[in-house]
Amino acid sequence: MSKWNNTVDCGPKEWRCPFCNKEVAGRIGWYREFRNIRGDKVRDNIRICPNCDRPVILLYSGRTHPAPSFGNPIPNLSEQINSAYEEARTCVGCSAFTACALVCRKLLMLIAVDKGAKENLKFVQYVDFLSENHHVPAGSGDWVKHIKDRGNEATHELPNTSKADAIQIFEFTSMLLTLNYDYPARMKPEADA
Repeated sequence: MSKWNNTVDCGPKEWRCPFCNKEVAGRIGWYREFRNIRGDKVRDNIRICPNCDRPVILLYSGRTHPAPSFGNPIPNLSEQINSAYEEARTCVGCSAFTACALVCRKLLMLIAVDKGAKENLKFVQYVDFLSENHHVPAGSGDWVKHIKDRGNEATHELPNTSKADAIQIFEFTSMLLTLNYDYPARMKPEADA
């Protein structure tokens, strides 16, 4: 069994901190060398983020633990919507792609209800509400249908959601949130002035 070597110069390393979401770099940390399943000599590291001072494990495979969230935070979201959005970011970051599709599907429902749709409707009614009330940009109806369909597949069918589908779904959902919440909130100070 290999042992961790204490606070030494482990060589330069860059990573995205999963706690403060900053791209950081550092040399000092802990490491252990061992042989992987193929017999190659490899090294895992523990580094301390120079920005937020929290520990991150940098695995020899290139992954970090905990995994950084995918995408970026979006300002001006309600607590409930932000919580679901952050969950979707975490899902993509840790390769839980089917879970991401499910959360993004739920976000469509949350956006619709927040924008005035009644609760306990059929999911297709939430999708229609978003389109009919112009909460989806012109020409984007196919994207909302895509999220609905992929979410339905994730819920009711056996195959898992692919990474490519999860990222597409996440990016479109992020855009919807930005257009419906962040951009309008940015204009309020100007309108009030």
